[in-house]
Amino acid sequence: MQIKVYNNRITFTNGALLPHEITVEKLKQSHASVPTNPVIASVFYKAGFIENWGRGTINIVNDCLNYGIAEPEFKFDMNIFWITFNNDTVNVPVNVPVNVPVNNRQKQIIYLLQIDKEETIVKLAEKLNVNEKTIKCNLNKLKELNLIKRMGSDKTGYWEVTRNQ
Repeated sequence: MQIKVYNNRITFTNGALLPHEITVEKLKQSHASVPTNPVIASVFYKAGFIENWGRGTINIVNDCLNYGIAEPEFKFDMNIFWITFNNDTVNVPVNVPVNVPVNNRQKQIIYLLQIDKEETIVKLAEKLNVNEKTIKCNLNKLKELNLIKRMGSDKTGYWEVTRNQ
C-alpha cells in the first residue's frame, strides 16, 4: 500500500482485484461484497472491525459529503486500486437552516464553522476557493446578523455559531 500526500489531495493505492461484477462506479452504490479471503473477512466482521458487508466505500463517500469534502475519486487499473481525496474545493451543503437572508457562501461558512470553530480566514478562503477579503466581508456580515461571534482574540480565539438561526 502507498499513501501520497500532496498540497491539494491524498492518494491511497493498493494492489487489488475487483470482482468482475463490481465496477468502480458501483462502489458508490449498494453492491455485493465479495471478499478475496472470506476467512479473514469473517474474523474481522466478528471482531467488530467490519460493520456491514459492501458498505465501506459508501460510508467513505457519505462521510466526505457530511464533512464538506468533495466525494473521493475511485480508480481501478492494472490490478491497482486508487482512492483520491481532493481538498482543492469544498462541496458543502447550502441547506444550512438560517432564518435570516444570507447567501450560499455565508451558509457554507456557517457550516464550516459548525464543524471546526477554530477555522481561520486563510483556511476558509482555501476551502471555499475565494480570497481572504471575500471571507472577511462575509464574516463581518454574519457577525452583523448575530449568526456568529468571535470568542477571544484573533490569534487564539474561536468562532461561535449562535443558535439564533
